[in-house]
Amino acid sequence: MQAATRQEQKAATRDRLVNAAMALFARKGIVQTTTADIAKSIRMSHGVVFLHFPKRDDLVIAVIDEFGRRLGVEFRQALEQDLGLRAVLRAHLRVLAEFEPFYARLVTEAPLLPPKVRSTRPCPSGSSWRWSGSARRAAPAGSSGRCSSTRGSASCTTTWSIETCSPPGIR
Repeated sequence: MQAATRQEQKAATRDRLVNAAMALFARKGIVQTTTADIAKSIRMSHGVVFLHFPKRDDLVIAVIDEFGRRLGVEFRQALEQDLGLRAVLRAHLRVLAEFEPFYARLVTEAPLLPPKVRSTRPCPSGSSWRWSGSARRAAPAGSSGRCSSTRGSASCTTTWSIETCSPPGIR
């Protein structure tokens, strides 16, 4: 068996930190969990956290982004099968149920988080654009609305109306 490269080891350590942080955030709360708690939970030195995430906010944002990535995976699977809006919404609810303790903490503690973290929202990799056909088929006749998506340097936000979400320029 070939030894893992240094990059692979770093990626694995980063993933362990993000997963441990998500679990502790769900259990203790985002505000109450320290970086020392996270390092201790995976038996690593506290300094390792800061090698991967120079600021605690960077780790919190990475956890939110991972939650959004997992949400996106579920969306893509439902979209690839073109099962319609109900299947996409079921996929969304499955992820929310799986990560309900973390998501509940994220929502309830949002006012207590630093502005950089507060402005971060889980983004399912633009999946909302790709399922617009399912949304339009399920939309009531004559419905209208807007859909927009912006991507920042470390996070993204997506707002949409289920009835009308479509890429820019398509109505």
